[in-house]
Amino acid sequence: MLKRVFTFIFLLISFVCAQNAVFNEFDGNFSIYSQNEKERVYDNLKYVYIKSIMDTDDILRYEVLNRLISGGKKLNYDVSVYEKELDELLKNQNIVDAIQKKSDKLSNNFANNTPINTVDTASVAQTAKPQQTKEQNTSSMPFKLLQVKKTNDNVIFVFDRELEKKEIKFFTLKEKSVRYIYDIKGIKTNFAIDFKIEGVKDFRISQFDKEKIRVVFEHEKEIDITYELKGTELIFAAKEFSPVSAKKGDETVNTTNTLPVKIALTKKTIVIDAGHGGKDGGAVSNKKLEKDAVLQIALLLGAELEKRGHKVFYTRSKDVYLKLQDRTKTANDRSADLFISIHANAAPKNSKNGNWQGIETFFLSPSDSARSKNAAELENQSDIEEMNLYSRQTFLNFLNREKIIASHKLAIDIQQHILTEVKKSYTKVVDGGVREAPFWVLTGAQMPAVLLEVGYITNKTDRERMFDKKFQQTLIKGISNGIESYFAKNM
Repeated sequence: MLKRVFTFIFLLISFVCAQNAVFNEFDGNFSIYSQNEKERVYDNLKYVYIKSIMDTDDILRYEVLNRLISGGKKLNYDVSVYEKELDELLKNQNIVDAIQKKSDKLSNNFANNTPINTVDTASVAQTAKPQQTKEQNTSSMPFKLLQVKKTNDNVIFVFDRELEKKEIKFFTLKEKSVRYIYDIKGIKTNFAIDFKIEGVKDFRISQFDKEKIRVVFEHEKEIDITYELKGTELIFAAKEFSPVSAKKGDETVNTTNTLPVKIALTKKTIVIDAGHGGKDGGAVSNKKLEKDAVLQIALLLGAELEKRGHKVFYTRSKDVYLKLQDRTKTANDRSADLFISIHANAAPKNSKNGNWQGIETFFLSPSDSARSKNAAELENQSDIEEMNLYSRQTFLNFLNREKIIASHKLAIDIQQHILTEVKKSYTKVVDGGVREAPFWVLTGAQMPAVLLEVGYITNKTDRERMFDKKFQQTLIKGISNGIESYFAKNM
């Protein structure tokens, strides 16, 4: 099952066509790359590592672990987790024999001049605009980012053909610093950035997934970034590094004709996941099943969000069994803006805390909390058991940080607005808080995602409320308000 649970991660390395390209770049260029480029290549190795787990490919895992260890040491990273996993892997003599067999085969191929299946990276690295024939359907081809250059006034991205505004999505993340993030449909060719932007703390470009380039401007405080499209060029400017306007009499004239980058609170696409279903009843207490309560709540939530103008899809709208990977696949296939998974919690069996109570909102992250781990284990069941200790911890160590931050913000807004609503009509509502835990149902989501525990089915008060229509309506009003609050502040 694990192979398919993490299928989405394989897509993240598709832009280099095969893991061979990742290995080729690491082996050939890692030592001469800049720090930022080394970090990008190292992240690509991590995605290959996850693919090796998905495919139960121990030879690939051996190959990528060796590179993760050597590359990590050059970057001064702690690679002890990888070293322990490699030691465990090499204790299996069958794996050692298979590795040796492959090594012998590659040696024979080289001696006989038999071509080995590798990617032609030279063709990817071209920096000249390709000539297009009449037969080529360029609308179906990904844009190629050929070059990024800096003038005195602007940062200019040069593509192989004219980019449209709809191909650019923008959002901000505010933590200790402010990050202005632009996701652009396209593929970054093999070039390095050899300049810095004065007045901006950090500027970086990466291939976020197989058809999406991510551009990040980071600064200690808010800045006014603008952009314009001019032919094959995408031109960025900001008040911190560009004089974007000049005075003419009493009027302010825009000298670069740039456009302000602002995203209006437009209606969004939201995927709602009712946990469990079919043969999987979820938590059970007093003959009440988790799968029934959460389906009722999910359908009511969807109806409310549709009333507010949002587009809603369900992973299931009836009592059917779904595999974990099929749930987030629905969200990814629909290019959803959010993924909301609805569940009911349960206290551990034979626990002194059998009367646990409260509403909790979780986001995906490593966690040391016993209560969070208990919730995750209840939902993950056999999936978490299929990963060995080192593989689990290694995966959690490099979860996408930006998605974690966005999901954390979403969880805070939802939890806050739920409590605001339910406390208007109900007493003794327990705030279980916003928590982090390794829920595998959230790992596949390529957008901010949270898992909501609407109460403890093992607690009499919580159980009665989660099946009560009036409470359900109050609950979904709070969730909906939280979702819209998140969009208003972050999109």
